[in-house]
Amino acid sequence: MNVAVITGDIVHSGETSPELWLGELKSVLNRYGVYPVNWEIYRGDEFQLELPDVENAFLVAVHIKSAIKKYKGLDVRVSIGIGEKSYKAERITESNGSAYVRSGRGLGSLKQNKVTINIDSGNEKIDHILNLMFKLAGKGFMDNWTPASSEAVKMMIENPDKNISEIAQILKIEQSAVSKRLQRAGYEMIMDLNQFFKTAIKSH
Repeated sequence: MNVAVITGDIVHSGETSPELWLGELKSVLNRYGVYPVNWEIYRGDEFQLELPDVENAFLVAVHIKSAIKKYKGLDVRVSIGIGEKSYKAERITESNGSAYVRSGRGLGSLKQNKVTINIDSGNEKIDHILNLMFKLAGKGFMDNWTPASSEAVKMMIENPDKNISEIAQILKIEQSAVSKRLQRAGYEMIMDLNQFFKTAIKSH
């Protein structure tokens, strides 16, 4: 059975107190699994999350990014690895398989290539296309999200059954303000990319 493993780290974590973002990160990771079997934070600012639903991996990565970029000056690098899980341990950081190897290896290349999201699924053709799209989405808008735009994206992902008017009520701002924040964040394009990702991984 294939799984998706997301390995990531917090960019500029040393310049801020962990109290600022740690609770937020734990809250998001808890939505997708149980600690420490499915997710763990280690070495201070690195984390790993295993997802049984591989087609959801990109949206989860975006969710994590939106949660961290709510805080000015912070960002996150996330590497998606898709493959087998050959060894299941009580802690995710001790589990193993091709998904884990690809995800961990990918995190190292993120720093070298100066991008914030990548994928290694073992299919070079699909990975090449997706990584190019991730790079364009990152450089084009995701890496430049403001805290306000990040919060709007986060709320949309966490409340898929709510419309913009309802999100505005939660955030206690005008509906037009939510729309502008989502537009600046490139939210529609991100959702289009998410659909492309799902289709590409399904045909993998």
